[in-house]
Amino acid sequence: MHAVGRTPLEWFYHWEQERPNHVFLRQPCDGDMIEYTWSRVGEELRSMVSYFREQGFEEGDRIGIIARNSARWVMADLAIMMLGGVSVPLYPSQSSESVRYILDHADVKLLFVGNLDQAGKTLADLPLSLKTVDMSYGVNHDFSSLTWEEIIGQHEPLSDSPQRNPQNLTTIVYTSGTTGRAKGVMHSAEAMAFVARNFYDCFQLKHDDRFFSYLPLAHVAERSLLELTSIYGGICVTFMEHMDHFLRDLKSSEATAFFTVPRLWSKFQSAILEKVPQKKLDRLLALPLVSYLVKRKLKSQLGFASVRSFGSGAAPISVDLLKWYQKVGIDIKEGYGHSENLAYATTHQTEPVVCGSVGQALPGCDIKIDQDGEILIKSPATMLGYYLDPESTMRAMENGFFKTGDLGKLDDQGHLTIRGRCKDIFKTEKGKYIAPSQIEGHLDHNRYIEQICVTGHGLPQPVALVVPSPESSQLNRADLTKYLEDAMELANRNLQNYEKVKNFIVVKEAWTVESGLMTPTLKMKRHMIEEKYRAIVETSREHRDSVLWEERG
Repeated sequence: MHAVGRTPLEWFYHWEQERPNHVFLRQPCDGDMIEYTWSRVGEELRSMVSYFREQGFEEGDRIGIIARNSARWVMADLAIMMLGGVSVPLYPSQSSESVRYILDHADVKLLFVGNLDQAGKTLADLPLSLKTVDMSYGVNHDFSSLTWEEIIGQHEPLSDSPQRNPQNLTTIVYTSGTTGRAKGVMHSAEAMAFVARNFYDCFQLKHDDRFFSYLPLAHVAERSLLELTSIYGGICVTFMEHMDHFLRDLKSSEATAFFTVPRLWSKFQSAILEKVPQKKLDRLLALPLVSYLVKRKLKSQLGFASVRSFGSGAAPISVDLLKWYQKVGIDIKEGYGHSENLAYATTHQTEPVVCGSVGQALPGCDIKIDQDGEILIKSPATMLGYYLDPESTMRAMENGFFKTGDLGKLDDQGHLTIRGRCKDIFKTEKGKYIAPSQIEGHLDHNRYIEQICVTGHGLPQPVALVVPSPESSQLNRADLTKYLEDAMELANRNLQNYEKVKNFIVVKEAWTVESGLMTPTLKMKRHMIEEKYRAIVETSREHRDSVLWEERG
């Protein structure tokens, strides 16, 4: 059972009529749970649109949203659609400089501001003339002229259900900007509808499924897989109040589908192994009846008791990690996509999952590999273009295909394997071309490695910059060195001779969004990291020790 209509807004109207008293959104707040029915959401949306019109906002106006995920994030997005406006989502972890750039570039007329971890820093450079609406829960931003509650209380709801042209610009999603200024990716409601319908069918979802939302809704993966699909399918969504309450809120959601990023899958693994060492776990899993009970208990402790579909995306996940989860009864389907196609390209659609690939092309998606090995993708989800940037749009497109910038290959069954980013490939002193992400995939799930960046332009062999995990503080330097040496040796067994890592360089500080070395989506700004550590990487030529340390000043 799913909605009828051509746009997310029409789907919302469908469920508002069909299931007015069913809960759509669940928002934890200060120990309580606020439940929004489809009817209540519709009333609040229409009051918000009354406010928009009173303030003179019109169809096509850009309206921003910056907040952690919440029920009001989704409601703000739907209200903007109801106006006929264009939503501009921003990451809650975005730097103030980046926030200001996007607000200016998109000419944002109004900004919804919700709960933020560092509101003072994130919002330090807002234009004085910009109107804001405080949609936070449990706190108030003192700079805001009006709160969500005040607007809803002071404005009568519209009496009708406005429609919008499916082909019109509906949202501008700014890229993470790993190599420069973020670009504004334009999408229509028609493209958003295509993606949600097909994700719903592909993952065999039902209207009584349940979602848990915590990955940033500013990212197209969470927006497409969760927000849009929930509106299409009439699915209830529970939000996370704060990362401190992750497990509490996940369990409360009783989620039936769970999607996250490789970094968190790795952290979940570490949490399990802290309680049950690998050797003990292997012994338990070898006993048929005990194995079943252990798998069920692990799922329950992680909050996955009701989950039947698991996914990973937004970054590569190691084959070893996927196989480890398969052993404990969690079969993770990896997906692949981009901001430019609303995260809609491939996923695993057959059993068993082919580890190492990102699956096969989703329905309506045409994928090919050009003569240079670059992956090209075309579908109805492909962007309208980059906002105010026709030159970049022309460079990114080729006969209707989006040029992904990723290197890959397709097998006879259509399984796509990613080899790395075209721009990340480097050449060693020996003339060999290296795809760093493939090497990182053999190392980044280790318990004592938090972050890793493989580099080596012009060096005899690749080297890896390593940020130790918080758990590594339990070890002295000698023990951690031995662990890293063993991890390197194990990874090198699976690499070609020219790919083998010569050195680990353990660095002093973690790479963060605040330091400018990570994007708001927690992707490495590889070129910035390489520049920061260029000198110490070059000195690795002179060292025989396999593990080197950046000494503290």
